[in-house]
Amino acid sequence: MSECDFDKILSVLSDTNQKPWMTAHTIAKKIKGSVGVDQVERLLLNHMDTAEYPKIRYSSLPSKKTLRVLWGALERVKDRQLQNLTKDYIADDSLDDIGELGEHCAFFSHSHKDYDAVIDIAKNLAIKGKMPWLAETHIDKNEGINSKIIEAIESNKNFILYLSKNALNSKWTSKEFSYAHDNDQRVFVIVDLSCSQVRDFVTTMQGENENLHRRAWDYKAGNLFETLIALNKDFKLFTFLNVDEIPGNFQSADRCPVKSLSELVSEL
Repeated sequence: MSECDFDKILSVLSDTNQKPWMTAHTIAKKIKGSVGVDQVERLLLNHMDTAEYPKIRYSSLPSKKTLRVLWGALERVKDRQLQNLTKDYIADDSLDDIGELGEHCAFFSHSHKDYDAVIDIAKNLAIKGKMPWLAETHIDKNEGINSKIIEAIESNKNFILYLSKNALNSKWTSKEFSYAHDNDQRVFVIVDLSCSQVRDFVTTMQGENENLHRRAWDYKAGNLFETLIALNKDFKLFTFLNVDEIPGNFQSADRCPVKSLSELVSEL
């Protein structure tokens, strides 16, 4: 690998006829085999770590199609402070004493802002022998976040989504869901009943209010809200409420059956 190889990469990312963001896989294809995918990724990371004035940066969001890291040339994308691509803190040990972390049965997608609620649900599932995979508990310090999330989704046939206002506003959660949907995962949604907008959203997904549009909600384009609405007709949504009994206003529908959280254990 040489400075010449990096110049080839930079030339691809700087080409205004190409998309501003690309994964290392796409860049390697554009270079047409002269530099492999792993080499491209190492060159990009090395440049970010060693250059006094970096010419490239990675995106804060992954590729929607593959969840891989996206890269761009600074002359085409704005510079900004970013979190590390690797986890910079020790994994939460909340599930360690309950079961084997390696024997997980579902990927648990959620907004990091909801972690307190999510870890409580995860503990209840783990106690009943259904260990979920969470980024906070299953990714160790210094491990690559994107690669571990991709591996976890692909290794589980079940995908649990904690549906909250925070999640509906999350682009990361949207991309995780889209990736799971594209890979034919079984989707289970646990609903945060504390938010009236989320309760209304579930009603919308059940087809009770088909005229509800995004502009009536406080959500931006590209977030989970819009992704779920767009895919509403294309998949069956299994909804579980974090309660033991189903409230009367949540009636089960063929396309969107509603069950209590306790019933999720038998489904996984």
